[in-house]
Amino acid sequence: MTLEERNLIEWLLLNGEPGASEFLPQLETAHVYSGCSCGCPTINIEVPDSIRAAQARSNILADFVADVGENPVGVILFQAGGRLSGLEIYAFGDPPIPFGLPDPSALHLFEKKVKPLD
Repeated sequence: MTLEERNLIEWLLLNGEPGASEFLPQLETAHVYSGCSCGCPTINIEVPDSIRAAQARSNILADFVADVGENPVGVILFQAGGRLSGLEIYAFGDPPIPFGLPDPSALHLFEKKVKPLD
């Protein structure tokens, strides 16, 4: 796992869903075992079975959006079985691929614009 990936995941765990920070100790031994073939920075994460599983209410630990350059992206951190399992970075629209990770300081919650009924 790169330092940039680790820093992003740490930020997501500290600012994500309630209880997400329980997964912080897993970062010490977590490693990337595969990535996406499309050119996006999505990674699959594995945590050794010897590491204590954390409790979570949902498979989604964090869900934010940001801009990479001028392209909006979504960022979702997943867990499975109480262990970190994936970091998905997906593009809105049709950005140039490959694209990089967003800076954690640019992350914010998605603000859904609702059109009022006439």
